[in-house]
Amino acid sequence: MALLGTIVLWLAAISRVVASIRRPDPARISMTVAAVCIAIAFTLTNSIAGVAFDDLVGLPNAAELVQHLFFAVATFATLRFLHLLRLGAIPQRSNILQITVCAVVCLVMVGLFAAIPLRDQTSTNFAVEYAGTLTAVAYRAVFYGYLVYCLFGIIVICRRNMMQAAAAHRSADVSHESAATTVSLAFIAVGSGLAILASAAGLLTMLLRYLTGAEARVLVLVNAGAIALAALFAGIGVLAPVPVEGFLRWRRARRTSAHLSPLWLGLIQAVPDVVLPVPATRSPVARAELASTRQRIEIADALHRVRIKPERAAEIRHCSDPPTALGHTLRDRAAWTATASGGVIAAELLTASRGSDLQQIMTVAAAYGSS
Repeated sequence: MALLGTIVLWLAAISRVVASIRRPDPARISMTVAAVCIAIAFTLTNSIAGVAFDDLVGLPNAAELVQHLFFAVATFATLRFLHLLRLGAIPQRSNILQITVCAVVCLVMVGLFAAIPLRDQTSTNFAVEYAGTLTAVAYRAVFYGYLVYCLFGIIVICRRNMMQAAAAHRSADVSHESAATTVSLAFIAVGSGLAILASAAGLLTMLLRYLTGAEARVLVLVNAGAIALAALFAGIGVLAPVPVEGFLRWRRARRTSAHLSPLWLGLIQAVPDVVLPVPATRSPVARAELASTRQRIEIADALHRVRIKPERAAEIRHCSDPPTALGHTLRDRAAWTATASGGVIAAELLTASRGSDLQQIMTVAAAYGSS
């Protein structure tokens, strides 16, 4: 589970680096820093590469300190990203305060770790083996305390952003990007909650060992399991926006195509020369969007070729909803012709109607399909 979580985190980190290079801004850069730091931190666990790192630098348990420093920076960067996502900018005073707190915490951690009487061999479980040392307990307490502080902040802001997105969704004022961000925030919030559980279990393990000398095996297992799941959820949360947004775009394009297809098929059979060539594309999303865009363009072109008989055109002009009336009229093949002369051009019957060209075409298609 830990290895799977680490792989997902590295995939997420690489995707964020690419996104930041393409479109750099403070929020993306903060999220990239968080993703990379979390991926490095999880890589430095004993079960992945922690022992090898200790051997490389020649200092037992060095990975313990380094990974926790990366965790501290990662949670700070994530909290900063969410503030930027919500507010657009962080007040300078608050920004300086948060950076200072993070720097002080890291320095205190380094100082406390340096005071721990480390053994000559990397421990298999630092929280258990050094639980009898007060400086080690204080070191972990400072780390977990700052981690929980940031994680609670992350959960609170995720919840506020999701509530805001839900309100926008109810008012139908939500983009695919914001919907994908909501999914991402949900996974990040769950991952943060699991990380809080892991932190509480880790600290309780050391405190119980220090105060009573008993080894709480259940807490050790909870800590390990919660950390692995937190990594998995956090990685999915960072990765989620791209596939979720792609899926939502694909679904919208497919629904648009399904909505337009009856009208489109009816018109291109009468005016086949409006059909455009279809360029090859590998992306299912691009194919779906291209198909729906083609249909809209070809329908608009066909409506400029189609001519409605004068008496039916007069009825459409004098009704309260010309697009709907035109859609019903187009169902009656005897009411219009595709010849170059005679009658009223169908597109001209929509010029006085309210709404955009796309809205009018969608209304015509709805009436055509429901007739």
